Amino acid sequence: MIQAAEPVDFVRDVRPIFEKHCYDCHGEDERESGFRLDIKEFALKGGDNHGPDIIPGNALDSPLIHFITSDDDDEVMPPDGKLAAAEIDILRRWVNEGAVWPDGVDLVEMKDTRDHWSFKALQPPVVANKLNLEPASPASIDALIDTKLAENGLEMSPAADRVSWLRRVQFDLIGLPPTPEQVRDFLGDDRNDAFERVVDGLLSSQRYGERWAQHWLDLVRYADTHGFEVNTERPNAWPYRDYVIRSFN
Repeated sequence: MIQAAEPVDFVRDVRPIFEKHCYDCHGEDERESGFRLDIKEFALKGGDNHGPDIIPGNALDSPLIHFITSDDDDEVMPPDGKLAAAEIDILRRWVNEGAVWPDGVDLVEMKDTRDHWSFKALQPPVVANKLNLEPASPASIDALIDTKLAENGLEMSPAADRVSWLRRVQFDLIGLPPTPEQVRDFLGDDRNDAFERVVDGLLSSQRYGERWAQHWLDLVRYADTHGFEVNTERPNAWPYRDYVIRSFN
C-alpha cells in the first residue's frame, strides 16, 4: 500500500526556502519588481508586471513556479542559481495543494500605509495656557510655541522695541529699511492698530511684489541679459518679470 505524501506545511517547508533564497530581493527592505514574499497579502497579490504570482491549485500557470523552473538565464529566480530540485518540488506541491498560507504566521508586521498624518482630518491641538494652565482650543501658534518653550525651560525673548520691529517687518515684506520719516510717523502713532496699519501698507506696496518675486525669478534663472562673455541683452524678458511681480501683488 502506497502511503500518500504528507501535505506541505508553509511554516515548516515553504517559508525556510523563501527566507534563504528570496527575502533579500523580495522582502521588507528590497522589493524587486514590486514583489514581496514575506507577507501573505503581498505575496498572493503579485508584482508590478504580473500577478497574481501564486495561483492556488495551479502551479503550471503560477509565475512563481515559472520563474524558479525557467531555463532562461535572464528570468530564472533566484538569479544567482536555480533552486535545488527538492525545493522546487516543495513549492510546486505547495501551490498545487492550494498554497495554504495560515494567517498570523508572518514574521514581520505589515504597516498600514494609510495610517499617516497626511490622510487624517485636521484636528486643532489643545494646549495649556502658559500662565494659568487651562486648556485653550483651538490653540494659537503663540500658545503652541509657549508650551514647547516651557517644556524646555525656555521663554519668549522680550518684545522688540518699535524701531526694531519696524525695521524687521520692512526688511521681511519689502526688503528695504524704513525711511526716517516712516520711523518718525510710526513712533508718533498711538492708535491701537498702528502695527496692523504698517503691515497692511507694506502688503499693498508695489515693493512687496518686487521683493517676493525675486525668489521665483532666481529659481527660474531670470536675467535681463544672457551673461557669459558677450552678455547680450534679452529685450523681451521683462514682460515675464513684470508678470511675476504683478502676480504677487
